[in-house]
Amino acid sequence: MKKSSIKFAIIMIFILCLIGAVAGTSYLLKETEKKTEKSTKESVLADMEHNSNQETEKKTEVENTTFKETENRATTENETHLEEETNAQIESDTKTQIKENETAASKENFAENINSDKKATLSFVGDIYVSPMMYEHYQASGISGVISEKIQNIFKSVDIAAADHEYVCGDLPESYKVDYQQYTFLTPAAREEILKDFSFDVMTLANNHMMDYGTEGLASTIREIKKQGIETIGGGSDLSQAMAPYIKEVNGKKIAILAATRVVPQTDWYAQKTKAGLMTTYEQTDRFQMLKDEITRLKAEEHCDIVIMYVHWGNDSDKTILGNQRTLGHGYINAGADIVIGNHTHVLQGMEFYQGKLICYGISNFLFGSYHSDTMVLTLEINEANHITPKMLPCSSEMFYTTEIEGEAAKNMFRYIESMSKNVSISSDGIITEKR
Repeated sequence: MKKSSIKFAIIMIFILCLIGAVAGTSYLLKETEKKTEKSTKESVLADMEHNSNQETEKKTEVENTTFKETENRATTENETHLEEETNAQIESDTKTQIKENETAASKENFAENINSDKKATLSFVGDIYVSPMMYEHYQASGISGVISEKIQNIFKSVDIAAADHEYVCGDLPESYKVDYQQYTFLTPAAREEILKDFSFDVMTLANNHMMDYGTEGLASTIREIKKQGIETIGGGSDLSQAMAPYIKEVNGKKIAILAATRVVPQTDWYAQKTKAGLMTTYEQTDRFQMLKDEITRLKAEEHCDIVIMYVHWGNDSDKTILGNQRTLGHGYINAGADIVIGNHTHVLQGMEFYQGKLICYGISNFLFGSYHSDTMVLTLEINEANHITPKMLPCSSEMFYTTEIEGEAAKNMFRYIESMSKNVSISSDGIITEKR
């Protein structure tokens, strides 16, 4: 019995060992399988990553190659397809950029209010004299030392910028100076460099100081202005040149500007057929009729879309609009002028719509001295139908510096001009319209 129990115990121990061995083997197999599976997964993932990297590198290489080949005008089907896609994308991007640029431009103005669909734009300012102090400001600070950035941007942005050059320029002896003027204005030739920075395109010489130093002074001034790449009107070596208009085509529009003065101290300032001088416009003389005939000719024969009369008239420092100013202004428009712009009085005068066309009687000084002047930049926008939209930027000139005014001061200037005008309304942004 004892031996049988021992034998039974041995058998049980053997069986238990066998079971344990089997279980251990099974455990080891499972662990091996897990490790194998993990290793396999890791291997697969590594292969996938490797393949992905290879594919990315290959794709990059293909794209780089295709780009280079596209640049070299490759002709394979795949490269052509890629080129077409690239061109399509470029075209799309270009259109987007153009649209963005147009949107940005539409937000800018005259520099704030000149529309992006404009046909032609012009700006006009009054009397300018480059005095010694003004030139010192210019030498110290450039053009920003004499006019504001906003005004600079207007002159740069318009198609034609015009001003009145009311001084003689040249290195001339004092012996040339006339002895019958209370005030005379002469500047050295070197100062004319400032005109380029103003961005002027044309300047009128038809005023009461252009011959302060005789015909020699007139000739010198014309020469020095032209050196700056700027054209002149209203004066010349003979009557034909003095009356000749400035003509420029802008976006298919043919625009002409004529200039004349009704303020000269002596009749020997009149340009003659064979004598240098200025284009004058006294209503009782033949010169007024000559100008009206020229306006009509420019419309009928030269086929000018727009003819502008830029005239020096009125009484110095007097806001009153004289009868002769109205006679001249109405006569120019009856002859075919599209707008009349006046200066000389050194103060602002009123405006008038005559036969639906604007006569701006006095736009005041623009830059003349140290004393204060209310003034303006008059900008014209001409649309496809040749309709003119005039706009004024109210400005203040003092101590040889001119800048725009805003807010209540601007509104007061608009109301002031309306109070002196016959049938004119000026909006809060300076647009001038006929009051009906």
